[in-house]
Amino acid sequence: MHIGGNYCYSTAFLRIRGFYISYKKFIEDLKNHKEAYAIQVKNDKIYIVGSEKRGTAYGILEISRRIGVSPWEWWADSHIAKKTTLTLKNGLNLFEHPSVVHRGIFLNDEDFGINPWSYLNYEPSKTKGQMGPKTHARIFELLLRLRANTFWPAMHEVTEAFYQTAGNKEMADKYGIVMGTSHCEPMMRNANTEWKIDGKGNYDYVNNRVSVLKFWEERVKQLKNSDNIYTLGIRGVHDGKMQGANTLQEQKDAIISIFKDQRDMIKNFLNPDVEKVPQVFIPYKEVLDVYNMGLEVP
Repeated sequence: MHIGGNYCYSTAFLRIRGFYISYKKFIEDLKNHKEAYAIQVKNDKIYIVGSEKRGTAYGILEISRRIGVSPWEWWADSHIAKKTTLTLKNGLNLFEHPSVVHRGIFLNDEDFGINPWSYLNYEPSKTKGQMGPKTHARIFELLLRLRANTFWPAMHEVTEAFYQTAGNKEMADKYGIVMGTSHCEPMMRNANTEWKIDGKGNYDYVNNRVSVLKFWEERVKQLKNSDNIYTLGIRGVHDGKMQGANTLQEQKDAIISIFKDQRDMIKNFLNPDVEKVPQVFIPYKEVLDVYNMGLEVP
């Protein structure tokens, strides 16, 4: 501990401060790029610095890659290359950042593969179709090793909803994964299975607006401290058309109203500047017809 005047610095703080002074421009570059990382070697010391949590993880995992660990070392049993030494020479200056903001996968058509494997074998559960945090931890580690950051969870009827399974949300937060949902899961809600548990009446925005908004609002509040991409709009409970609106004009009018309600929800519970919260609209199947007749997306 170093004490002087009115200031008290720990040795660790002084080292970080010294690094900042020596590499001010370098750190400014990190601040200007999301998910960036830097690896530098100076005076036989290795510095791994990230612009935030994901950037730091990518930097650490780059060292792992150079050691010889494949991203698929667990999922595909890829053998780890054996090395007697790993040398990073003084003067190494590596700086990298992604050119694509969101990079990830949608765990779709899970019915006959990863779902039964998970709840029957890898992570046995008394709840049929439940894919828990142990399974998702393996998926999230793979994503980070592949320098991805985004995940849409499985959502078919055979699968227990992601947020209904204890520990899944916390595991996504732990790994710094940006969560999103598919075209028929607005506002991070899997209506296919969750409406039966938390919904009231029909999943019908036109005729049951208060209940549907409450259903969405509960999830938005739950995830206020997590990284998410919010899907806007509405479809049916699973892969069908929305209820309560029959003609294209009725559907268009409903979606315009839904956009406003959903973005007001984001403003009220997440960020007054709604443009700073990631959102996506997916004009899939019958919704594409509505979009093509002049629907304006915020």
